[in-house]
Amino acid sequence: MNTSAPAGHKTSAAREVPRPRRWRRAALVTLLLVLSSSVTPSIAAARSRLSLVEDGRGLLHSYSATMGLTYNRSGDFNAWSTGSSLAVEAVGFRYYERNGFITGTILGILRILTAAAAASGPKSSTSWTEGNMRYTRTTYYSEAEKQAMQRSASNSATNMVTSPGQSFDLEIYSRNLGGDASGYKVTMMMGGIKLSGRGARAKGMFEIGMGFGSVKSGVASEGKYLITDWSYFGMPFRVS
Repeated sequence: MNTSAPAGHKTSAAREVPRPRRWRRAALVTLLLVLSSSVTPSIAAARSRLSLVEDGRGLLHSYSATMGLTYNRSGDFNAWSTGSSLAVEAVGFRYYERNGFITGTILGILRILTAAAAASGPKSSTSWTEGNMRYTRTTYYSEAEKQAMQRSASNSATNMVTSPGQSFDLEIYSRNLGGDASGYKVTMMMGGIKLSGRGARAKGMFEIGMGFGSVKSGVASEGKYLITDWSYFGMPFRVS
């Protein structure tokens, strides 16, 4: 289950958007069937091999990655709020990984940058007034305190990179691939509370993360024109 910030839609009836050719769309469908792949290293088998089929618990706790072309015709990018009969066709590339390192690496870098900014700033500031004069005393972190903050941030970043249950989902859409939309969507999730069990025996997991994206599309058919501007920013959560 995912929740996200509500999408925004804007419509216009003054711009004509050319439709992609039929042969290009047929070629894209063929590529979607041929190139899309999903491989999951089976850790439960205790040996190095690749498997196209895996049980739910294995997918929850082992590494998996999926990449390939993606096709979206009735999803978030359509102007459902306007009641329009026009449907946006979005074609792009999608990469999804679970129990990898991309999400942890991005959050770890943000953690280190935040700690560096805090260490370079003031530790405290006090102001007071005496007579007609106002004074301010500012205290900065010592070198020992700065090093301690950097070590703490480094340890936190390492834990984020190796944190189990993290996932990274990237979608990139382009009109050059034959669809009506162009833009991107990113969702990063971190594993939280494990449900019904501990460690690798857990049968479920409550996850929370951060997502953002922007997709613009234009479609025209039978004298009707629709321009859609879809935006996304929020903190989704999921029960796996």
